[in-house]
Amino acid sequence: MKKAVLILFVLMSLAKISEAQKGSWLLYGNAGFGSSSDSFDFKSNAYTISPGIGYQFKDRWTAGLNFSFGGTRNEIPASPEVPSGNYDETSFFNVGPFLRYSYPISDIFSIYGQAEVSYLSGNITPYGLDGGSYTGFGADFFPAIGVNIKNGFALNLSFGGISYQTKSYKGQYYSNQIPSAANSASQFAITFGQGATFGISKNFGGEKHKS
Repeated sequence: MKKAVLILFVLMSLAKISEAQKGSWLLYGNAGFGSSSDSFDFKSNAYTISPGIGYQFKDRWTAGLNFSFGGTRNEIPASPEVPSGNYDETSFFNVGPFLRYSYPISDIFSIYGQAEVSYLSGNITPYGLDGGSYTGFGADFFPAIGVNIKNGFALNLSFGGISYQTKSYKGQYYSNQIPSAANSASQFAITFGQGATFGISKNFGGEKHKS
């Protein structure tokens, strides 16, 4: 019976989304780790970390830089032909600008929409086979909810969005997988309601508003 454990944790940052004031800075992030194994001794681990930093150049508007990196490591079950301790591995790194608009509903809740454009890169190293790499660009848009917790920290919840990616591949592995002379592929996805992402954010500094 396959067992899977998914742990979502949040990276600390520094201010309250519902008070996105001009001149303040925003730090945010989320991270995830997944591990699974089955009765055939197949073990898999995956992780992602996605921090970001932005400057709130106008009330409710933030622009900045978003990062994302992670990877997977799948252990190949041992057999007479395959010794133990061998893995298939992947890794990726994405970076690019983002623009966010936040709208406070109350002192506790806010909503925001975020658009991102990213440079994409990644590698795959399969056991016993030639590997490969890719580069490309992606664009994402997603709405989210900010919930003020205490002392300016906010919990962010997103339930999917819209994304587009285009990638160019190099290496024998991808040549075998993609039936295209150009070794390239594009993907458009709408993922509303297909999963949840959690993170923490906080802004700091900024102009003081008169009451």
